[in-house]
Amino acid sequence: MIDQAVNEYGGERLTCSLCGTGSTVLYARMKDRLFGSPGLWDFRQCGNPQCRFVWLDPMPTKRQLEEAYANYYTHSKIGTMNRRQLVRAYIMRTILRAYTFLLSGTSIARSIHESNRLYLGDVKPGRLLEVGCGDGRTMTKMKDLGWQVEGQEVDLNATRVVAEKTGLPVHCGELECLKIPDKTYDAIVMVHVIEHVPDPISLLKECYRLLKPGGTLVAITPNMESLGHREFGKSWRDLDAPRHLQVFSPITLSRVAEVASFKDKTVTTTMANAHFVAGASTAIQRREGLLSDASKLGWKTAFGAALFQIREAYALARDTGCGEECVLMARADA
Repeated sequence: MIDQAVNEYGGERLTCSLCGTGSTVLYARMKDRLFGSPGLWDFRQCGNPQCRFVWLDPMPTKRQLEEAYANYYTHSKIGTMNRRQLVRAYIMRTILRAYTFLLSGTSIARSIHESNRLYLGDVKPGRLLEVGCGDGRTMTKMKDLGWQVEGQEVDLNATRVVAEKTGLPVHCGELECLKIPDKTYDAIVMVHVIEHVPDPISLLKECYRLLKPGGTLVAITPNMESLGHREFGKSWRDLDAPRHLQVFSPITLSRVAEVASFKDKTVTTTMANAHFVAGASTAIQRREGLLSDASKLGWKTAFGAALFQIREAYALARDTGCGEECVLMARADA
């Protein structure tokens, strides 16, 4: 039995929306550790050993989600940083560039390169939609690679940020309500979006409708089976209550895509951004405060995060499912 996910905000979620199995509490009374919005949340896990889907319980109300996103990354502007924050952010970016250079020719460098191209390096550029485009930085990157780019975002404030920074077209509103014509896009991408929506199956079905025959969908999302989750447990950054309404594994992400009509699909995992997740997770372990300002991370934490990414690269050689992110590549029927 496979049902669609809950499409209502608020209320308990005790039964798995993918297989109908009962659940147990995996992590109890979780706080918003990034931005401090009010509330306590449980993460539940499906009791079916062939599924093990993980979701947030209870489902936040619309008002609670508005509070959770009030100070989110998509609303930020570089001009709001003070001088000290700007200098620290510049130093951390410089260290990251040097680290990336030292890794040239390694599997990590290849993974970062593929991630930067959103795994579309072998796809001929055409018309592309980014679902949940945030502040527009990914849209700009894909435009520079030759794509004709549009964005979609439900957050009006984020849409304004995109307009100010990029000038690229953005559809504002739920994707299913925009009434975009069938078979419009050659590719649709979503980067850390599917875990935020109450009904991921409906979202992927709409993406299938909007793709041209043979068009490509790329969805990147945190991996519940990752090395980072195994090591950091409750402190893993990508639990992110209450914004992450579910957390996928390769099995559950593949199942959602299949129900949404994608027959030609693969799910892999990557360590491309493992350093970021490890650094943030380490900071969560070490301090009580909020983690909304990434520039607070010190060089020791950054060094440890780099070592973690190297360890994860070696772990992936033995266990292809342990990368920090799942990458769904799916194609609409030709």
